[in-house]
Amino acid sequence: MVLLYSFYLIAKARSTTSSLVRLTIRSQEINAVGGVEIVEKGTAKDAVPNSSRAAVSNPSTNRNPSSSSSSSSSSSSSSPSPSSSSFPVSSSFSSSSSSPPSSPSSQNVLAGILASVPPPSTWIHHPLLIRCAPSSPHSIDSVPCTPSSQLRVNSVPIPFSTALFEGKACIRIANLESSPKDYFHRRNRKMQVAIQGRFKKRTRFDKVFSGQEFYGPIPSLPPKSVVDTVFALLSSKLPPTFLQDVFSDQPYFLSPLVNTCQGFAVEKVGMEQDVAGSEENKWAVQENTNLMGDEVPSDGDKRRKFFAKQENLERFYFEPDQVYTFDYYQHYMDMNSMKFVVTSFLQFDVSRIIGKQPMQLSMAKDMDGGGYFWNFEMWHKSLVGNKEGST
Repeated sequence: MVLLYSFYLIAKARSTTSSLVRLTIRSQEINAVGGVEIVEKGTAKDAVPNSSRAAVSNPSTNRNPSSSSSSSSSSSSSSPSPSSSSFPVSSSFSSSSSSPPSSPSSQNVLAGILASVPPPSTWIHHPLLIRCAPSSPHSIDSVPCTPSSQLRVNSVPIPFSTALFEGKACIRIANLESSPKDYFHRRNRKMQVAIQGRFKKRTRFDKVFSGQEFYGPIPSLPPKSVVDTVFALLSSKLPPTFLQDVFSDQPYFLSPLVNTCQGFAVEKVGMEQDVAGSEENKWAVQENTNLMGDEVPSDGDKRRKFFAKQENLERFYFEPDQVYTFDYYQHYMDMNSMKFVVTSFLQFDVSRIIGKQPMQLSMAKDMDGGGYFWNFEMWHKSLVGNKEGST
């Protein structure tokens, strides 16, 4: 949500000549851990998951973003460092002096990734393609993924595995033909991703981050002074663990996994809740931190505030003998149109900002090793230019 709200403010800044005057933030919308909360109108009704196939098969390439060319420094000595094979850590609100031209390496990465995208005429969720990102090998139902493999969303949970994690993903996206109407009925939500499974190695909470990474530079940014103003306004509302570098050759917005998800559960193997939810709880992940002790709040907002502190992150580990469930949802980004919708009169096209590259639907990254616990990306037909079948 921090990324999406940042896009909104940046886009708003681009569209006005008096950006510093008109850039305002309603602080009550932004909670202490960097999430943007919207009060939903009405009561969510039951949503029955579909029972069709979970995925369309197959195998993977190995994108590992090269190091950013822009210089940056660590936000704090205790913050985890992203792998040098991926990108450097910048201070939480630093950026380079100007938007750099795309380096040959990032140009090559972008060209290779775009070439790997199958023609939109073959996409099962047209105008969207949802797939395992070619940044690390995934298997779906024990079948290795390829760049042409597509994930079937709005269906049953998708079983997947990587070198670091094994579990399943329940992905719901609004405004598609397959969208579960009852789940989205009388909700402002545009998307939900629930991930459940087991970590394959014991990993400290402050070493697992989630958010957005881009293969190449964001081509349509306002002046650096405007972007700096946006993040200066946001800074008091963001946790010290939030990392970003907008002007990097490979930009990123990242926060610790445990304080970015709206729902979180830790349960014993064999006693875990249904990742798709149930009719009784309106298909939501039920917060459960009992196995972590009394000091960890059982309320989602309080838990995120608790883990906004670096010292608390450092005291807890993802244990391989427990099952973890993470629930994410958002109200602004309409994937079907690639528009960030604040109101029916206030919206903008995100594809015009990020250029011809995908958005990450959900990811979790090992900040020590640079690998991914999972990484699912989404393409819209507007992101692939005149590729065959894109009309």
